[in-house]
Amino acid sequence: MTGGNILIVDDDPRITRLVRRVAEKVGFSAIEFNDSIKFAEAYPTLSASLIILDLNMPGKDGIELLEFLADQRCESRVMFISGVDRRVLGTTEQLAESRGLKVAGMLQKPVDVAQLRNLLVDHAKTHGVPTVDDLDDALDSGIITVAYQAKIDISSGLVVGAEALARWEHRELGAVNPELFVAMAETTGRIDMLTRVVFEQAIQAAQGWSAIIPNLCVAVNLSPQLLADMSLPDRIEKTMQDQGFPAENLKLEITERGVMQDASRSMAILSRIRLKGAGLSIDDFGTGSSSLVQLYRMPFGEIKIDRSFVTDMLKHREAEVIVNSIIQLGKSMNLCVVAEGVEDEAVLNALRDMGCDQAQGYFINKPLPEPEFSNWLRERDWLSGRSNENG
Repeated sequence: MTGGNILIVDDDPRITRLVRRVAEKVGFSAIEFNDSIKFAEAYPTLSASLIILDLNMPGKDGIELLEFLADQRCESRVMFISGVDRRVLGTTEQLAESRGLKVAGMLQKPVDVAQLRNLLVDHAKTHGVPTVDDLDDALDSGIITVAYQAKIDISSGLVVGAEALARWEHRELGAVNPELFVAMAETTGRIDMLTRVVFEQAIQAAQGWSAIIPNLCVAVNLSPQLLADMSLPDRIEKTMQDQGFPAENLKLEITERGVMQDASRSMAILSRIRLKGAGLSIDDFGTGSSSLVQLYRMPFGEIKIDRSFVTDMLKHREAEVIVNSIIQLGKSMNLCVVAEGVEDEAVLNALRDMGCDQAQGYFINKPLPEPEFSNWLRERDWLSGRSNENG
């Protein structure tokens, strides 16, 4: 298990809240657990680079959880926190290391915030996790760039659009995982700025594509947090007007889980966006627990099947059934169905047989920065014969 998450396990909510706030300021996203048994149940589905673990808890105590993590072959580093004396903490550290766990440090209660922050900063540097200050610098200096991955019409093979994907090449750490820095932006109040940076670059790029393929659509991801802002549709419209970009060539992608966090408000904001002419796509479909009635009421024109199902559809019957069911659901609701994560021709052919409309994935092209994507478009357009079709 690796990643930018921190898991905090302590039966005192005040401690978990404190640790989470410090962790988020350093640049991590954090998940709190005040119940050791619930943590153990959830652990196999989680990803984290660090687990901060209290030793004194009801249910399963810290030593029992230590044994549990060892049995799970935990790759995350573990930091112990407790009000017990240092000798017990030292013994616990030796036990953890003897069981193959990597210890990131020890904290005594009451928690010294400065010590905690220093330990987290050290962990971030060791594991290539940037800080919030790094993100601010990247946003201010234009280091955040955008890569583009094409979407094709499966029946004709023609390119019909591209998804804009944020990229960050850190000066010292190299490429930063997008899931990490997007989560960091969401938890530190910088998601609006990050989205604006991506949005403006994507529109500028799409305007350049018009000379290669007219009316090519560009898709930009929207964080669920932005669906709480009723001014969002107006700001999107103003940016398009300022850059002279046709609204019908813009598509906004929102995850299934994100839409359902506040379905009523999301419906209002998304409806206003649709009224302004932009398209809407529900992303990662099949991974949430939304009501089909609510989805029916939302103004979407497109469903994107989550890549986890598409990748496994030729290996596992269950995944194939889910993919086919979503395709049929989309067709019955007059929605365009897009399959993400298409990595080979066999999967593409199977999707074609199922009647899927569009596809996206590494088999078609890996995400490319400008101008590489424009060059790829020119080559693809020529190979497809579209230039001949257009005279």
